[in-house]
Amino acid sequence: LYLDSDTLITGSVAPLWTFEMGEMLYYGVKDCVSGWYKRNIGLPKNALYLNGGVLLANLEALRRESIKSEINSFFEKYGRALSYFDQDILNAVFRGKIGVLPPEYNVMSSMLDIDYDELQILRQPLLYYSRQEIRRAIQQPRIVHFSRHILSTQPWERHSCNPYREAFLHYAGMTPWKEQIPYQAASPFKIILIDAVRYSPSIVRKVLLATMGYWHAVWRPQLRYWKSLKYKRL
Repeated sequence: LYLDSDTLITGSVAPLWTFEMGEMLYYGVKDCVSGWYKRNIGLPKNALYLNGGVLLANLEALRRESIKSEINSFFEKYGRALSYFDQDILNAVFRGKIGVLPPEYNVMSSMLDIDYDELQILRQPLLYYSRQEIRRAIQQPRIVHFSRHILSTQPWERHSCNPYREAFLHYAGMTPWKEQIPYQAASPFKIILIDAVRYSPSIVRKVLLATMGYWHAVWRPQLRYWKSLKYKRL
């Protein structure tokens, strides 16, 4: 079981020890990304795309794989179009050999900061979980992931609104690194943006989310794609 350093176990992960993986190499939780990001790395827009923060790896099956040449070929073709780097490689190179875990095993900040309908506006995901699955994950999370997105604040940032901030500070205080927690503030721009969305009337909130969503889900990956084409011409 691989866990990013910005995760917190909040429930039992015992079911993963008996999880039947078959010949799949990895299982993980779907990430909330638009089809344009997938297009950039040679995937269909409705392809499965996992978040790399929590991964259940089939080590025996991985040791039978010879993937160095596949990764090298992928880098040669798509290296300049990557947005999420290790995740892009995981999902593109291992396509067809990755499977899905319930979302409670990787409850990301995006699930906690805004509701399901707003998440659809902001991230425009394809092949994502249902409203009921996300609601159940939020109510009974097993692993919380302090992943970043445009409206998130991390629990180690001052004035963070993350609902697991106190839990993070509690466990961080038990470690040898408790004096090294930076406690920096989020950027002023992000704070203004979060407050604008949080305190605006409903219609203004939707306009702000739609504007940010178009930037994140469409224009940002498009710009990355155009830059990669320019590099290839050079």
